[in-house]
Amino acid sequence: MSTQIKYTDYFGVPITDLQQSTLVNFKKFTFVSNEIKIIETFEKIENISYLSVKYFIDASENKQDIIQKYVEVNTNSSLTIYSNKEQANGFTLWDWESYEDSLQIAFKGKETFDNKLRTIFNCAFDRSTNLLLLGARKFYYGNQVVSPGDDLLLKFTYDAHGNIDLIFDSNENYGYIEGISSAEFLDDDNLSQGVFPLSEHPYYRSAFPYLPEGEL
Repeated sequence: MSTQIKYTDYFGVPITDLQQSTLVNFKKFTFVSNEIKIIETFEKIENISYLSVKYFIDASENKQDIIQKYVEVNTNSSLTIYSNKEQANGFTLWDWESYEDSLQIAFKGKETFDNKLRTIFNCAFDRSTNLLLLGARKFYYGNQVVSPGDDLLLKFTYDAHGNIDLIFDSNENYGYIEGISSAEFLDDDNLSQGVFPLSEHPYYRSAFPYLPEGEL
């Protein structure tokens, strides 16, 4: 198995190994046999270093070993373990569990990535009932710039039933500073009929399905 390391700055723009050595805030991507294995986000705030780890586990690995390796009390670290991979149409859906300064699950949910490892969907579930919680999100990108944050056009949030709650003009391209309701979105003919007709983007009309059934 071959291992490859790639780096980006904190905002997701690719950087060289030399550039990475001069930064305190950056992301490290570890690929094994061309598949994502670990995403580590390094951040320093007021001289305190933080590490956030996303670990994509496979069936041959022991979850407790990974938790013990990355989660230690008072080390300012957090761990999210991804499992049960599903793939379709160039997208990948994972179950996730997060751990913070504890061996107990803090949160759990699902996340969908595109082939650029950008988050397309993210949600959390009630740990006891496994029901969807308020705040699921879907993201729509313009595919014009490298930085995912700068390329993000619209963010949709959903209630606990999967219905659209608010729509955010993420980079204020269309004149909205705060989130707008579905009704406000539909009243804006330029946005709802010209820029982003929901009839042409059915994936975003609901939190369901989690994994896109076609193009976004």
